[in-house]
Amino acid sequence: MIRSPSVEPSDTCLEVSEIRSRGGALSEAARAHAETCPICRAGAEAPSGEGLDLFDGVLAEVQAERGLTATLRSLPTGLRLGVAALFVVLAAGVVIVAAPRWHHAEVPVARVALVVSVLLSLLAVALRLALRPLQAPAPAPSVGMLGFLLGALAPVVFALLPVGGPAVSEPPGVSPGRAIAWCFGAGAIVGGLAVALLRALDRGAHGSSGAALLAATAGGLVANTVLELHCAITDRTHLLLAHAGVALAIVLVYGILFRPRPR
Repeated sequence: MIRSPSVEPSDTCLEVSEIRSRGGALSEAARAHAETCPICRAGAEAPSGEGLDLFDGVLAEVQAERGLTATLRSLPTGLRLGVAALFVVLAAGVVIVAAPRWHHAEVPVARVALVVSVLLSLLAVALRLALRPLQAPAPAPSVGMLGFLLGALAPVVFALLPVGGPAVSEPPGVSPGRAIAWCFGAGAIVGGLAVALLRALDRGAHGSSGAALLAATAGGLVANTVLELHCAITDRTHLLLAHAGVALAIVLVYGILFRPRPR
């Protein structure tokens, strides 16, 4: 059995709709809910009975989903955020265990700590907005664009910052182009997997441009976090093309190939 994605708010929406259909007075708690819930606000503006139809339509859409995606989207918002965070931890953990940057060169600890902290902070905000409850308003396109600008600008700024340690070029026997291709490809794979997971976790299936843009931005932030823990190269051209470039590429490719579809 597939659960409703938000049991308590859904029950409250149903209660509000039923009271309104009878012409009764809302309790203080129900009134407070109705003032902030877009479903209940829409029901108040609709003719009698249509508010309940709106609730039933949302619930039917959720229950029509099947398989792993339905299971992921049925999880409470906290658990869905936890699944996304677990993916980030696993991706970073694999890199730290298998190919950490300190195996290739001395690590500028202060710089790496600053970069990773900022990337993870931006990622946390993007995930919270992208994985909103279904009854919450979708992120506005302007919010998605702001998130994208911050997420895309951060890797560029980091690429232009002082190295903070010994300068490191490409490993012996590896051309600059090959090093760029390797980091770009690895970042694209990790970021693409992150975006796919976020789409599976999003109850709106990226039906709004704001949510889709935030998810793609989050994918770029995950990619850059992993690359920061793996790549020891400090050349600015490499960082701009391979690290900052992959964040922009993920957004462009996702926007072209997977346009948001209204639900």
